[in-house]
Amino acid sequence: MKYRELLEQYEKNLLDDKTREQVEGDIEKHEAISEYLYTKEEEIPELQALLEETEQPKEKEGESFAELVNRSIRRAFLKMGATVLASVLVVVLLVQFVLPRAVSSFYYDPGKDIGGEKNQMSLDMAVYSELFLPGKRRTNVTTAAKGYGKYDVDITQNVSYTGMFTTVSGEITRNHLRLYNEDLLKQPTGNCFAWGQVYGDLTKSLSELEKEMNTEEGNALFSAAGTPEEAKTFAEELDENRKYIGYVSLEQMKDYEDFIQWTKDTDLSLGELWCAVKTEPYTSWEDSGQMFRAENIGFLYDVSQSSSFSWDEEKYPNLITWNIPDEENSGDQLETSDAITEGFSSDEELRYDDQEQQKTEAYMKTHFTSLLRYMADHNIFLNMMSWNGNGLSADATGSETGAALREAADYVDQNGLEIYGFAAVMDKETVLALMDQPDVYVVYTEPMQ
Repeated sequence: MKYRELLEQYEKNLLDDKTREQVEGDIEKHEAISEYLYTKEEEIPELQALLEETEQPKEKEGESFAELVNRSIRRAFLKMGATVLASVLVVVLLVQFVLPRAVSSFYYDPGKDIGGEKNQMSLDMAVYSELFLPGKRRTNVTTAAKGYGKYDVDITQNVSYTGMFTTVSGEITRNHLRLYNEDLLKQPTGNCFAWGQVYGDLTKSLSELEKEMNTEEGNALFSAAGTPEEAKTFAEELDENRKYIGYVSLEQMKDYEDFIQWTKDTDLSLGELWCAVKTEPYTSWEDSGQMFRAENIGFLYDVSQSSSFSWDEEKYPNLITWNIPDEENSGDQLETSDAITEGFSSDEELRYDDQEQQKTEAYMKTHFTSLLRYMADHNIFLNMMSWNGNGLSADATGSETGAALREAADYVDQNGLEIYGFAAVMDKETVLALMDQPDVYVVYTEPMQ
């Protein structure tokens, strides 16, 4: 009788007492053997062992029960180990290579390739700094992706009037920018121009309005430079060997072409000439006539370096005024400031002459409105730089962030370029000379960095 038949009879309680005791002893023995083998199982073999195991011939008839149990347990462990190993490997690869990029795709990418030789943040920074940072224009940003919407950024300086080049470093974490030295790219103080909050008959000069606005408490023109007399006293104490950013308030607003002609007639040394533009209509001021609020938004007339950018030129015509096409650009910046280089090659002279010929009012109006509309359309970057001017929304979505800039572009399109002041790089001698100009009300200065 086979042992299986014996087990069946045991199960049906057909065995005599002696045989039943023998079978129960065998069962107890094999259970003990199985438990012992399970608890003493050695380390799981490598995957190759699994392949070798599957190629082994089937168990021979008569193979011991202990060997059968051992083989079954080993095979189960091998399958489980292979499954766990494959799952872990897939998860590790996803976390290491796929997930960081997938998360980053939902956020601002400063290193995005936009064609040409620059990345997305370089173009955004070039536009932003021209609009809001006179004397501090930056056109080059290097980035390093860290995954999950995080980037290291370095905003480098291409042109220097002081002989010192500074780099502003920081990090972007899911659309939030943190600069390690914010002062280097800080916007000018809100009242750097005396036109900050002027009211009355705005066809008059600032000197005339000052007399009308004077109160018992003193001068009502709230300018960072103080009164013209105070500003001149301060200017006389400036360092003759330093360069300054001078914010010049004109006595009266000038049309663009009249203003440019005036700067040429004065024949003063003005580097990085930046025009402050009237970007909104006058508003009524109680019973005192009109009121004007200076927004300190403008554009560069005197561009000291060429660039090589690519952008949607149909949507934003003349966005970059001195841009060299890719095929003509070797990657080196062409610097035109006397403070940086002496003379030009013949090709550079021709390019600079072309740049000067482009500076008609029609061309520069298109340039300025393109700057405004481009920045309005890139509200994520605008929010990161924390520009919260009149009409800008502070909500999380940023859907209305560029509203004020679009309105400013529409206003300039309809009314042209009207200049209430300008900023430029200058020395002490130039500051004092400007203060003696009858068309200048006051000059406020900051040291160049």
